[in-house]
Amino acid sequence: MASGGLEAAADGTRMRDRRRIAQRDRRRVPLYGLSLLLAVLSSGLVLFLSGGLSGEQVADATAALPVLAEPSPPPPPPSEIEAGFDPEALRGRLEEIAGVYGGVYGVAVLEPVSGTGVSLRGDEGFVTASIGKLPPFLALYRAAARGELDLEEEITLLPTDVQDYGSGELHAFPVGHSLSLRECAFRLVNHSDNTAWTMLNRRLGDEKIRAELEEMGVENTVYSNLSDYVTTPNDVLLMLENISDPRFTSEELSAEMLAAMTGTVFEDRIPEKLPADVRVAHKTGSYGDNFGDAGIVFYTDGQGVEKHYYLAVLARGAGEYDARDAIQSMSLAVYEALAENTAGEGN
Repeated sequence: MASGGLEAAADGTRMRDRRRIAQRDRRRVPLYGLSLLLAVLSSGLVLFLSGGLSGEQVADATAALPVLAEPSPPPPPPSEIEAGFDPEALRGRLEEIAGVYGGVYGVAVLEPVSGTGVSLRGDEGFVTASIGKLPPFLALYRAAARGELDLEEEITLLPTDVQDYGSGELHAFPVGHSLSLRECAFRLVNHSDNTAWTMLNRRLGDEKIRAELEEMGVENTVYSNLSDYVTTPNDVLLMLENISDPRFTSEELSAEMLAAMTGTVFEDRIPEKLPADVRVAHKTGSYGDNFGDAGIVFYTDGQGVEKHYYLAVLARGAGEYDARDAIQSMSLAVYEALAENTAGEGN
């Protein structure tokens, strides 16, 4: 699924390059014609003044030149053509939804083929709790792709790893229990297991995780314990892009990451109001009055072409029910704008 999105993105890039070249060439046509006209007139004038051509011959030569059509107005930017949706209309709809519910909302949307996005408070910091499990998840699979570790390596549960709050089941396992890094990573994002987060954080180290974030270009995120983890909607989107990009890890590892984030124990936010055949690989977060969900939404258009987009919705100062309903409504609004509006285009 991820490779199809990547190939579509590459095709979109080549298409935009061809359009830019075509637009450049169209701009050159009138300039070339004007240069030709001036050259002919100048030559004729010189010959006329020197006695080589009569006035009638100059007029005849000028009349023989092709008539240049008025240049057509420039086409809309390629991103607007290829996106298949109106970003400003979507922005207005998201702002409208945010105004209905209590709390402050940050939203980031990206349509990857055209590169068109919508961002509300995209660079503002939000406490996102368990969405902070994405950095060690990414760092682990990046290290596996580099051959720095084996995902089948066993990791042992230590007394200091046990987090007997929030979600997950590992805290109930006996100290000394061992499991693979792969299973620990699955529990981390699929069950949102807090003990799994402690174990992987111990295995990788804070500095390693922060270094991976820096290398990805994640600039406005403060990686620390989950209750203090602060990030932005735009930074979260960048993490999602790397998860779905086989170049960051590999075809196999990227698919494995997406599978672990699909069909999680918390499906009541971004996926809730979407059609049953839409796949969402995502990660939720909840702490105090801070709530969020961030994911990659995969759908099939009317021509049977698989596409996807990225969405992150973060809330602060919100009640749980308000935040959940707002995220659901925003998710549906984005789907209707991006997926339903392009369903019959097959681009």
